Order: sequence, then C-alpha cells, then structure tokens
Amino acid sequence: MRALSIVLVAALSGCTWVSKADLDERLPELDDDGDGVVAKDDCDDNDPNRFPGNEEIWYDGVDGDCLGGDDFDADEDGHVPSEYEGIQTKDVKGTGLAPGGDCDDDNADVNPSIFPDIPYDGVDSDCGGNDDFDQDNDGYATNTVAYGPTAYVPGSGELPALDCDDEKAEVNPDAEDPPYDGVDSNCGGDDDFDVDKDGYYDEANGYAVTEYAEAATDPDIEGATPASPGDCDDDDAGINPEAEDFAYDGIDSDCGGEDDF
Repeated sequence: MRALSIVLVAALSGCTWVSKADLDERLPELDDDGDGVVAKDDCDDNDPNRFPGNEEIWYDGVDGDCLGGDDFDADEDGHVPSEYEGIQTKDVKGTGLAPGGDCDDDNADVNPSIFPDIPYDGVDSDCGGNDDFDQDNDGYATNTVAYGPTAYVPGSGELPALDCDDEKAEVNPDAEDPPYDGVDSNCGGDDDFDVDKDGYYDEANGYAVTEYAEAATDPDIEGATPASPGDCDDDDAGINPEAEDFAYDGIDSDCGGEDDF
C-alpha cells in the first residue's frame, strides 16, 4: 500500500522510476492509515484507531494511544480487575501478566498490594473484601467509631457495632466471660468482680479495674461506681452487706458473720 502510494506520487510528478532506497527513505514519512500521524511516529500505521494522542478506550485490548500501557490496568497500579487477568494488550509486550484482584481500576491507591489497609476509613483499600469496621473478623463492628458501609464490599455496614476490642476476636458480645479475670470479654460493661451485680464484691476473689468496663469500675473516671467490699456470696444478689438478715433461716444474708441461730 505504501509503495503504491509512492509510485502514484512519482507518476503524477512526472517521475518514471523510484529506487528501493528512495522508497525505504520515504516510507517513514508516509501516513498509510490516514490518521494524521506519520509512520515513524505511529505505533501502528495500518490502523487509523491507533496513534499518539488518541483517546484511550480501556478494556478493549488495544493500545489506542500508543503509550505502550496495559489496556486492562487503567490506573497503572500493577493490578487488573479479576475478569481481565491473563489477557494481553495487542502488540504490547509484557501485558497479560499483571495479577488480578483490583476492585477499583480508576484509583491507584486501591489494589491488593496496599498495606496496611487503614481501618475505619470506610474503604477496603487492599480489596480483601472485609468490613473495614471489623478488623478482627469476629462478626461484630467496633463500637468506638461511627459505623457505616465499606466501599468495594457489597453488603457491608450491617454488622452489630458492639465490639469493645476490635483487635481481639476472643472479645465480643458472643464470647464467654469468665469471672474474676479482670476482663469484660463479652463487652457487657459489667464489673468482672461483682458477678451478681449487687454492688458488692467478695474480697476472696480480689478486685481490680475491669478491662473494657473501666467506666463502671475505675474510681478515677467521672461517674464510675465501683463495687464495694463485703460480699460473702457473689453468686446471689440477695446476699450482701445491705441485705436484710432473717433469723433462723440458716443464711447470713448480710454477710455479718453472726450465727443465724
């Protein structure tokens, strides 16, 4: 096609013979596909839809702007959407090798290589598919920040926001809460040393500020009402120093230590 063009030009100009050397010299200056870019500057002078400066149409498998990029990695972050993994871009070496998993190919700050994924910003930056407000993946969102959906995670934002420690999966409202270990494991907000919740603790079990329930047990926190000592049965709320002690029932209800008989 290019050779024919030169021959026609030569014929019209009155020239009857064009050498191969002349032809080879002129070829790079021709625009065989008529896209306005000469062959030496065009990445494909046989395709009018491929030339420098052209608008790139992403995901059609063609390097339309001749920049040599992967047509399936629009944000150039080294990851392609999963549905395009392994697909090469026409005439662009090295494409088709980028890993998939990119959940936003318009944002280079969102891809599986992002580390760490900043928690509680509402964005699944590493495309892991996790609720951004449930860092320990225990099925409960943190109760320390405002809760909402996570971008790129369909169906997120529906968890109960009741987790008092979102870094420990063993601490959540469904966890078993052993008494007297100083940890409010089920996030109930209760004093771990006042099991019967009568406002008194048994000194035999010791006493300390309860982790995750500090507001209820730490006297240095305004409004806190720590339990008082003197309980002799922490499994029965009816037995404590303020209870009425009925004679002859065999129970030291007020923990006074007297013989009930």
